[in-house]
Amino acid sequence: MCYYNNCFIPDEHAVSYGLSYVEREQVLRNSHLRMHNFKKRTQALGPGERFAIWLQGCDKRCLKCMTPSSQDLNGGTLVLIEELAKLILNEKNLEGITVSGGEPFIQAKPLHAFLRIIREQSTNGIIVYTGYYLEELLDMNMNEINEIIYLYSDLIIDGPYINELNDNKSLRGSSNQNIHLTSNRYIDTVNMVYNQPKRKAEIYLNNEEALLVGIPDIKSYELWKTVFPKL
Repeated sequence: MCYYNNCFIPDEHAVSYGLSYVEREQVLRNSHLRMHNFKKRTQALGPGERFAIWLQGCDKRCLKCMTPSSQDLNGGTLVLIEELAKLILNEKNLEGITVSGGEPFIQAKPLHAFLRIIREQSTNGIIVYTGYYLEELLDMNMNEINEIIYLYSDLIIDGPYINELNDNKSLRGSSNQNIHLTSNRYIDTVNMVYNQPKRKAEIYLNNEEALLVGIPDIKSYELWKTVFPKL
């Protein structure tokens, strides 16, 4: 399914709308997010009840990455941004959403469109994890990235995971990562939630699938990888 000019166009008919293959691919990239996974409710990725989204694709390849299956740039599932936004907007009593990955800013244009919908049509707080440092993102000089930072986020955790710097502090993987308040929404809670000496994680089991949500302490992560080595 291709999404173009506010109309749904089945792929097999897209040529009749004057779209070349390259144009169809561009439309697809800008109107869809490549998703790795999501969880409708979690308390392990920021303040309050949050809708968690893991986007697909990452070029960082951090040693002992928590979700190596999210690195493949061609993996995951393409999801129309309007449908994903609708799923979130239909959830009641959320404090906000947390977007992680993978690397969210690899998909900056559709991410921007998605977060704009969330910002304009809800009161949800928006937290984004990225393997880039904030300065690197700003140096890209891309309007969509700048607007995500200054308009469509409330808190950004930046920097790659560095295994040697894992200090077991809450809600970030390693001490090189920084917590940036990009609005005043979490100014009164940030120090109570982030950089605390105790981490929190949740495990969900569904048939043969298992999902680890949050940033576990070192021992819990090692146990997780022993039990679920392929995840």
